[in-house]
Amino acid sequence: MHHGYPKVGDSLQAFVNVCGQPSPESTNEMILFDVPGINARLTCWIDEEKNVHKLSSSIPMGPQAAVELAKRFLPMDAKPADTSLDTDSAKLNALIQTYRVDYKGKQKQAVITAEETGAFTVAIED
Repeated sequence: MHHGYPKVGDSLQAFVNVCGQPSPESTNEMILFDVPGINARLTCWIDEEKNVHKLSSSIPMGPQAAVELAKRFLPMDAKPADTSLDTDSAKLNALIQTYRVDYKGKQKQAVITAEETGAFTVAIED
């Protein structure tokens, strides 16, 4: 996976080190970063230990390009598990990729969801 990006599962501080100070609009659970140069916002959800367990953003691009960008936020040890196309939900034709990751000493899934609009989410799930 990509070395220069903070990873889902990393501490909030790792994101601050790369993205700069969070937006003043942030809350205790949802931290917002304005990404310079691309006019996009990165939204991070943190757990009680201040680790980022979910993140999302939206940049005008196709779903495959959004998946490739989202992969940069996967932990280095992520192993591909499944790929599907969501044709049933409100996120029609969203690409969904699932990876196996080690998170806090336990096997979890990291799920990338990328929409046709370029919006993407990376989340660690049970």
